[in-house]
Amino acid sequence: MRGFNLIPQSGFSVVELLVGITLSSLLMVFVMQLFMQHKIMQGMTSQLSDLKSDFVFVQYQLEYAARMAGFRSPPNAQSGLSFTNLDEVYLSGTPYISATDNDGFFGSDTLTIRFQGSGNGLGTPDNLVSDCLNTPLDAGDMATNIFSVNSDFELVCEAQNGTTGTTTSFALADNIESLQVLLGEDLNGDRVADRYVTPDYSGLDWANVTALRLGLLLRTDQEIQAQPTTQIFNVLGEIIDPADDRRYRQVITQTIQLRNVSYVGSQS
Repeated sequence: MRGFNLIPQSGFSVVELLVGITLSSLLMVFVMQLFMQHKIMQGMTSQLSDLKSDFVFVQYQLEYAARMAGFRSPPNAQSGLSFTNLDEVYLSGTPYISATDNDGFFGSDTLTIRFQGSGNGLGTPDNLVSDCLNTPLDAGDMATNIFSVNSDFELVCEAQNGTTGTTTSFALADNIESLQVLLGEDLNGDRVADRYVTPDYSGLDWANVTALRLGLLLRTDQEIQAQPTTQIFNVLGEIIDPADDRRYRQVITQTIQLRNVSYVGSQS
C-alpha cells in the first residue's frame, strides 16, 4: 500500500503577526496624518481666500466713498440746480470730509464723508450716485457716510440722508480689528497733499485736505495658525496689540486722491 507524505502546515508566527500589526498601524497613522494635514491646508486656504475677498471688498467700498467726497450735483434745468462753489455746499458744520482720532472701539478712528447725489432734483435719482448702503441719491440730496469699527470687529457704515433725516447702519465686513485715518493736507495751494497727519493734529486745516490714507488690520475668522501669535502691528503709526490667538492677521493701506476737491477752491 502506497504511503502519503504529509506536508506540515505553515502560517504566521507570533512575531510576524506582531510586525504586520505594527506596520499596519503605522501606515494607518501616516494616512490619518496626511488626511488631517490636507483638511488643515484646505481650511487655511479657505480662510486666506475669505480674507483676500474681504480686503478687496473693503478697499472698493472705502475708495468709492472717498472719491465721491465733495461731489456736487450737476446743473439741472428742470430743477433749477446749478453748479456752486465747494464752500457753498459743504459748510464748516458739514465738511466734505472729517475724522476723529482713536475714539472708536479698540482705538479705531472714525471717518465721515459727504457728497451730493445726481438726478432730476425732483425726487427721481438717476442711479449714478449712491451711498455706502447702495441707496441712490437725487440731485441736491446730501449723503453722510460714517465709517467705524464696532465692538464685534465689524467695519460699519452709518448712512445719514440729509433730506429725509433717516439714519441706517450696516456692517460692510467682519473681522476688521482696526481702522486708522491720515489726512493729506495741501500746504502750497497746488491741491496736492504735502503731508499726512492724524485727525487730531493741531495744525491741520480741513479746508486743504485733498487726499486720504487709510489703514486697516484684518484677521481670519478662524484660528488657523499652529501657535498663538504675540505679534504687534503698526497701522499707520498706531500700535495695535491684538489678542494672542492663532488667527492670521494682515495690515492693508491705501492712499486715495479726493478728486472732487483737487482742483477747486477750498471750503470755508
